[in-house]
Amino acid sequence: MFEIFQAAVKRTPVVLGALLWKPFDIRFNSLIQKMDVHRENIDAEVRIWKLKRDDQNYTETMVWRKYIGQELKDTKEECRVLSEEKRLTVLEKEADLESRKEILAILREIQAEKRKLEERRLDETVERIQKWLNTPGCAGIRDLNSRLREPNTGEWILDHAKYKSWIQPIKNETKSQQTRRFERSMLWIQGNPGSGKSVLAIFLLDHLETEEDEYGEKRYKVLHHFSHFNHPETTTSSSAFRSLLQQVLWQGRNDPSIVDRFLFLMTCQKENVPSLVAESPSALIPFLQSCVDDQTIIVIDGVDECADNDECIKGLLEATKASSTKVLALSRINVEQLQRSVSPEQHLPLPKKKMESDHHLFSHRELKELLEDELLSDCADGCLGELVDRMALGADGMFLWARLMISFIQSPAHSKDKRMRILREIGFPGGLEQMYQRIFRHIRNSGETAYRLATHLPIWLNYRATAMGSKQTRQALSNAAVWSMGDQSDDILDFEKAALIACAGLVEICPLASNSEVIQPY
Repeated sequence: MFEIFQAAVKRTPVVLGALLWKPFDIRFNSLIQKMDVHRENIDAEVRIWKLKRDDQNYTETMVWRKYIGQELKDTKEECRVLSEEKRLTVLEKEADLESRKEILAILREIQAEKRKLEERRLDETVERIQKWLNTPGCAGIRDLNSRLREPNTGEWILDHAKYKSWIQPIKNETKSQQTRRFERSMLWIQGNPGSGKSVLAIFLLDHLETEEDEYGEKRYKVLHHFSHFNHPETTTSSSAFRSLLQQVLWQGRNDPSIVDRFLFLMTCQKENVPSLVAESPSALIPFLQSCVDDQTIIVIDGVDECADNDECIKGLLEATKASSTKVLALSRINVEQLQRSVSPEQHLPLPKKKMESDHHLFSHRELKELLEDELLSDCADGCLGELVDRMALGADGMFLWARLMISFIQSPAHSKDKRMRILREIGFPGGLEQMYQRIFRHIRNSGETAYRLATHLPIWLNYRATAMGSKQTRQALSNAAVWSMGDQSDDILDFEKAALIACAGLVEICPLASNSEVIQPY
């Protein structure tokens, strides 16, 4: 009161003037004016918010009215059919014996029409629930891993002691509702990146889905989810539970009681919008718990690639605590929640010795195809077993290494003798670093033009803002004076072929949704 901002003492008249009494409206006039302005701004914000809310309510009301209108239309049609059925049933009882056959035929047609109407309404309801679940697409990931699987590989796991113990029915075991461990119901298969975990998951899925009991019925109800870093929509716990529930819905799509349970869940969720399910999967876990039983097996691949794998594992533990549902998880060893929730007796690290036979099968078929395609020297037929052994030794349990090595050997830039020399140089177990060094040596020795293309292309592919087709990539490299564009119609094919050869298999051609093709890192 007595000092100004610069800490100097105010003059006495100024101090006395400030201390004299003044009416409230005069003393706080400026403050009152500011508060009036703020009040007007707040009133305006409230009016805007109410308008937006009214607009949203109107949109939702129109959607609901459209749905109710369709339901009323279907109900009227159903009532008409039922009325006609009732009328013909009465006529059937009153008609004489000669007209009874004709009435029965008409009655069967009406009953068939009724069944078709019920089936159509059931299909429409299932489709509506699927849209609400907003399930990520995992079918493409499963199809890709199915194509990568070599026939007769992975069968060793069926004879593994831990798998045989896990697959046996759990009898007379009371589970605590507060348990924080899976006990015997979980089997955790551990492996390094590229060691073939996803392909092994495909083999186990195919085996479990086709296994039958003594009555010829399917023994298990199998649910699965694949998390993959190339598909971000699959790398959350919410996507995992929505994927599992979508499979429950699809398996029971012809059972009205199961469809009604999903409709009840959807009705309980506010506003019935997919975003709520995606953001808050907590309501799905108790529902999943009510859908699984002792014959259910849940297979989750890529747990380590799930962004919130802690929540995923806790949710699975919660969903399976009331039953003897079995869970099969495949991931790297660095998932802390699995370390805490799965007892060491239920850990199954991929054994290299068991995987060696699978590597031999894979390498033998691939090298045999190279020999049949005349990409290897004729002498390779006599030492095929030695080359297969070297491939398996160099892979050291890494299927990704073996696939990349085969892709590298298939490069058109190599001669037959050079491919044989590359295979013979594999002597000790080498990781991906050594393989990439061999690929990089080849790139450095492939000439200035190919070297520039192999140097600039990965930079564009890894730091692009959005997906680029082959045409856009070629245009970008042309602007950077790395590629010379031609006027021929087949210039795109020449560019793609040159990119694949120059990069020695480190890039691949993949289709885009727009029916065009894109070059991307392998």
